Amino acid sequence: MSNLENETNQNNLSDIIPVKNETTQLDDVKSINSLINIQVDEIFKKKVNFLGLMQQIFGVISIIGGVIWCLSIVGVLFGSQFLDIIIKFIIGILSIMIGIKSFKSGNAYKKSMLTLEGNDLKNGLTIYSDVMKFTLILYIVSFLFYIMIIIRIVSIL
Repeated sequence: MSNLENETNQNNLSDIIPVKNETTQLDDVKSINSLINIQVDEIFKKKVNFLGLMQQIFGVISIIGGVIWCLSIVGVLFGSQFLDIIIKFIIGILSIMIGIKSFKSGNAYKKSMLTLEGNDLKNGLTIYSDVMKFTLILYIVSFLFYIMIIIRIVSIL
């Protein structure tokens, strides 16, 4: 390169305006309202209705199971240990809460396919998120309960 070209390049570099590098933070994204368009065809309607029905069925089964777990409180009369009864009651209450929320979520899914309202689908997904939180808690409590049973069995041997 000649001296003239070097001077020209240096002059051009000094004329460049610095660009501010901006990144979008996660908090900024959360505050943005956005729309999601979903193509609703007959197959999609059938699938979402099926999901709603299955959530309602599992919700009823979960409620029945929770009631049975809660009825094990009657074990106090037959000499069950207090901690066992408390854990069974917690498992029962969590199962009932999961069942109720699952049923409501399924109902919102089915309603969203009748009205074609996005808020109903959003509501169903939001409620189902709560179902998953309660299910995680239920798994943890159940796991601890089974560990207690194993410890008791090993201590007897």
